[in-house]
Parts: sequence; C-alpha cells; structure tokens
Amino acid sequence: MRKLFILLLVVSAFLTANISCGPKGHENGAVETQLASPASPEDVMYVCPMHPDVQSDKPGECPKCGMTLKSAASGTHDHSTHKH
Repeated sequence: MRKLFILLLVVSAFLTANISCGPKGHENGAVETQLASPASPEDVMYVCPMHPDVQSDKPGECPKCGMTLKSAASGTHDHSTHKH
C-alpha cells in the first residue's frame, strides 16, 4: 500500500510539473513573435490616441482635441492574444 501511495505521488508530481512547465503554444495563450518589415514612410498612418477615427498620412494635431497624432505603426499591436 505504501509503494502505491509513493508511486501515485511521483506520477502526480510529474504530471503537475509537465502541465505547468510544458511547451507553450497557441492553445496555452502564448504569443508568437513575428518580425515585421519596416514600413516605408508613405505607408505610415498617424492616429489620435483619443479619437482613433481621426487618421492622417502625415504628422500633426487632432482637429477634435489638439493632441499630437501618433504613428499607427509604433502604437498598435494585436489584441487577439491578450487575456483580459
């Protein structure tokens, strides 16, 4: 009986370690790293941080609030992999 208890303890420890420290993939919510090619200057869009509907192909200020438009390439990321 004691050997069975020790065997179950070892197996359960192994399975717990394997599940929590195992390889990560999409099924575990891991994020893929993708290298993006640098955007050419004519591909860059500028967006107001407070009004995403305000977009421009050149830097400037938002006509609604006066905030500086931010480069969409530097401030955007994929939210599909986030867990909120």
